[in-house]
Parts: sequence; C-alpha cells; structure tokens
Amino acid sequence: MVEKAMEKRASFKAYDQHQILLLPVDLDTLIPENHMVRVVDRAIESMNTQPLFERYPGGRTSAHHPVMMLKVIVYAYADKIYSSRKIAKATRENTIPQWPLGHSTGLCPPSNLFHWSNNKLAPLCGHGLFPAS
Repeated sequence: MVEKAMEKRASFKAYDQHQILLLPVDLDTLIPENHMVRVVDRAIESMNTQPLFERYPGGRTSAHHPVMMLKVIVYAYADKIYSSRKIAKATRENTIPQWPLGHSTGLCPPSNLFHWSNNKLAPLCGHGLFPAS
C-alpha cells in the first residue's frame, strides 16, 4: 500500500532560482542559427557601413559602435518594436535583442537611441547606406 502511494507522488525537476553560474552564458548558443536577429546581423555585416562612421566627427566622449546600434534598431523594427524606450528595455531584459550588443552591458538610455536613429541613421536613408531603389 505504501508503494502505491509513493508511485502517485508528483516528481519535479530540480529548481534553484538563485543557483550561481561559474561561467557567463554564451548568448550565441541560445540563438537559433536561422533566427531573424542572425539574418539582420548577416545582412548588416554584408553592407557598406562606412557612411555611418563618417557621421561621427570625433573629439567627443566614446560612442556606441554604429554597426551595433544599426543591428539593434533594424532587429527591433523587424520585431515590431518602434519605441526607443521599448528597444532599450528589450536590450536589458530579453536575450535575443541583447545578442547584437555582444558583451556590452545595457544599450543606452532611450533618448540616446532616439538621437542616434534621427541624427546618424535617418540622413543616410537614400544616400549611401540604404540606397534608394
């Protein structure tokens, strides 16, 4: 009778929310090979991004890498995230939007995303980076 009672007991996989990881997680292993974020990455890597670099005059504080910013914004738009606040939140809280960041910690304040997309990216649409068809 005791054996039957034990057979009906629910069993659970081990769960420890506060388990310490000895090594950082490699985000690359968490993203499927044909995921949209990788498609965006390959597309942007194949582009001539030199016009982006020409938008930076230098002599100021260090900026986020323009190719990284472009990948984050293009992926966010492909994922139907248009608000700079929501893009910044996604890069803080979700694994897939974090992947283009590499090991950067958090992207930047939403105001920086807005400024970057309006002042660095928008002027290049139809003029070098995204040629008009």
